[in-house]
Amino acid sequence: MKTRELTCAGPALDAGDFTEALFLLEQSRRVAVAQRKLDGLLEVRELVARLSSRSSGRTRDASQRLAWKVDADLRGFPAEALEAVGVEPEPDLVGPLVAAWKLRTLAGNAPGKTRELSQARTALEEGDAAMALFLLQQARRVAVAQRKLDELLEVYELVQVLSERSSGRTRAATDQLVIKVDSDLGAFAAEANI
Repeated sequence: MKTRELTCAGPALDAGDFTEALFLLEQSRRVAVAQRKLDGLLEVRELVARLSSRSSGRTRDASQRLAWKVDADLRGFPAEALEAVGVEPEPDLVGPLVAAWKLRTLAGNAPGKTRELSQARTALEEGDAAMALFLLQQARRVAVAQRKLDELLEVYELVQVLSERSSGRTRAATDQLVIKVDSDLGAFAAEANI
């Protein structure tokens, strides 16, 4: 059964109300992920692709970021479920890195945190999304430059939290940071498999 938002997204898109369609599709994505509804997420993906091809400027940029999120969400479904609906699952390069890092962290084997990461966690706890974003951007640059996978994985974890808590300009910048960190982790994973 479709959500109200997903039911309204198609007509908004057809009417040319791209801002409304984008909002409804983002809400539909969140519901589909929370309720683990693969069919809803696939419909969101289809509508986001239409929105991206029809829109321009900021709306197009936002729809492309949303398309990336939907693709990332799809990777969270079992390969068998994706294959059953005709979707070729992509190999998950980041998941094993995150899982191994979490195990090391739980075992107390994670290296010490950098100042930026500690401050970013504090800023998140205090609700200062803009400061957390700035600190996470800095921590990402350092982790990539110094090839520190554990620090990049902690950035990944914190930026996921920030993405859910931020809004407006901070949300858009956070979404871009999510994409960059995911790409960086993919590069680390690809190097590890060589």
